Amino acid sequence: MNEGSRRPVKITYLIGSLEIGGAEQQLVRLVNALDRSRFQPSVLCLYRGGALESALDPSIPVDGVSLDTVAH
Repeated sequence: MNEGSRRPVKITYLIGSLEIGGAEQQLVRLVNALDRSRFQPSVLCLYRGGALESALDPSIPVDGVSLDTVAH
């Protein structure tokens, strides 16, 4: 297989939420800057939503597990 025929590597980043914070801002910068020809990023949040979700490139899927609705 030559370099041009390789599929992008799927990478899922796990984070608590996309509320404004240092780690969250770094994640947004990192994911937005990844070379899409080499990587296919997605973001999984323990708590969905947050102000930084809109700062992500719209092509990056964001999902949440909604831990706040899980029964104890």
